[in-house]
Amino acid sequence: MNRAVINRTLKPHSFISLVILYLFTISKSVRFPNDWAEGHWLVGYQFGFTKRGLPGELLRTFIPSNYNLESVISILTISLFFLISICILSICWSIVSHHSFGYDDYIILFIFISSGYNVMTAHLMGYYDHILLLLALVSIYLIKKNQIILASLVLSISIFIHETTVIISIPVVLFSYLVKRNSFDVKNLFLDSFKICFLPFLAFLIVFLLNINSKLDAKLMSEYLLQTCFIKNNYHNLVPEALTHNLSNYIKEESHNFFKYLFSIYDLIKIGIPTASIFLFSWLKSNKNTTSNFVFILLISCVLFPMLMHAIASDSVRIFCYSLIVSFLGYYILKINNKLDKSLQNIFFLEIILFVCFLVNFFIETSLMDKLTERYNLLLKAISFIVFSLYLLFIRNLFTKNQLKNLAEK
Repeated sequence: MNRAVINRTLKPHSFISLVILYLFTISKSVRFPNDWAEGHWLVGYQFGFTKRGLPGELLRTFIPSNYNLESVISILTISLFFLISICILSICWSIVSHHSFGYDDYIILFIFISSGYNVMTAHLMGYYDHILLLLALVSIYLIKKNQIILASLVLSISIFIHETTVIISIPVVLFSYLVKRNSFDVKNLFLDSFKICFLPFLAFLIVFLLNINSKLDAKLMSEYLLQTCFIKNNYHNLVPEALTHNLSNYIKEESHNFFKYLFSIYDLIKIGIPTASIFLFSWLKSNKNTTSNFVFILLISCVLFPMLMHAIASDSVRIFCYSLIVSFLGYYILKINNKLDKSLQNIFFLEIILFVCFLVNFFIETSLMDKLTERYNLLLKAISFIVFSLYLLFIRNLFTKNQLKNLAEK
């Protein structure tokens, strides 16, 4: 559809529909932090250096021990999730308000907002995933402002919060820098990668070596968590075990399941279809005269890189969700750098993909933690599907009227 001039009502209606859809999506699974998440927030460096110990140390430093720590953690983590929501919706608004915003962009946003990623993110209340995404977004923003060293420092801090920064955040931030620089020759690629990655990889090496040589007492940690009286269901043992485990042990225990998790039919359908759709639309929307295919080789590498985590972890859906958010951030980075100025004219193709993703997002449940399920039954899902389909038709009609108006004015 022609996007020459977007009328004043189209963009607000488009954004409002995405906000409503987002609120509905997160309502499927939002909850308070579970004992696993709370246990991590209670462990800082009081037992010695601990990987992922920075948030707990900050909490221990600034919050007196006589406070109700469970309430403090709940307030803090809900605030972090609120910030995540503001960031996601701000990204949507920056795309909606972009001068080249079109119906194809709206479809991409609709697919992402209704996806299992946002269901899972709302469910992971208290997990460090929220902090990693916030810091990655801060780094991308700093890249946009040419604050390269600051962006690298933020990523280094992120390493001390969770070591998976190396395979989730660093690649997409590096991609952001390379796209902004618009330079992909081998020499510049190496130098640019060094600027972004040196400090974070140095931080990772420090965390890795300290973790290997750590003399942490898991039993002492367990007793400490048990004394809080709100870490139950054996999580007072599971959290110390996770924090004292080193990478080589995880690889030994989980690597034999790598291909089983990687080719999980459920995950490939539930999360893989929206991920692939966003990437496909980004590629189709790119101007091949100004954007080389190498850019998309880099992006697909960033999207697939989190899949390596299947060698060390069993929470497969969560890992697939990392690839989904990276795919979306890749689209966002290309969009704000004016690399996706091509309008997709094959509306039938667009809406077939949208319909498939819509069915997947609404009717296939996201596999949640703690053996929990999404809140809404099949009837409520069907009703919401109809309601949002009608709203989608309304937005499509606005785009059509806008196109006819542009043609008439010409």
